[in-house]
Amino acid sequence: MWKEAVADNSLFCIKFNLTNTHVYPNVLEFILYVKVVRLTCIRHNTVEMSQEKQLSVNAVIKLKAHTKIQGDS
Repeated sequence: MWKEAVADNSLFCIKFNLTNTHVYPNVLEFILYVKVVRLTCIRHNTVEMSQEKQLSVNAVIKLKAHTKIQGDS
């Protein structure tokens, strides 16, 4: 599933655990779709990216998570 998604440059369904984050302490976990243009490597169904790409994706995650939470309330 992961390899096909990379080949198609499609959306990834990634489940994040936000229990230990200070940004959204009340959110235990949620499913977020993130479009990753390029991955460094994929092993055992874990997405491993370079630090730059990871920071970039984290920024998108926080923005979309905030939007979704605001929309639900």
